[in-house]
Amino acid sequence: MQPDTGLEPDPTSADLLLHDGLMSAKLAERFGAMIARPSVQVDEGDWIMRRSSLYQVASDAKVLDATLRISKRNLPDALLTELFESQALLGDLLRRFGINVELRNRTIYKVEESGGHLRWGRRHIMRSPGTELVLCEVDELLDCAANLDKLLLDQAQKT
Repeated sequence: MQPDTGLEPDPTSADLLLHDGLMSAKLAERFGAMIARPSVQVDEGDWIMRRSSLYQVASDAKVLDATLRISKRNLPDALLTELFESQALLGDLLRRFGINVELRNRTIYKVEESGGHLRWGRRHIMRSPGTELVLCEVDELLDCAANLDKLLLDQAQKT
């Protein structure tokens, strides 16, 4: 997957968004341990829509808001049960269960919030490698760069 052209996020947001891997691994690399706090979960037949916010464990600061549309047919029941009964991140569970994914159709977008703060996000589809099986449709929206940079600075000062 090639990075999107036309939009230029700030350096921190670009580092977190313009890669071909799971977001959970990138967040752990930059912010340390993370947890997910679900806010909405809706059963849609063969799919479950889940909205959650991801927090850095060390500071309890929000890093990202996520909306996932998860295939119940194409993922193991044990993974889904753990996802919905814990604060685990989907990417961490996929790795633990040995499920490889391909990310396709990435788009980068921005949202301007009150006060002029920009938040950058990405949307993509997780597929089973070599197949057309959709595992999850993903929308990840980072907190604003100023907040992320402060968290990274605080983390660097602790090490």
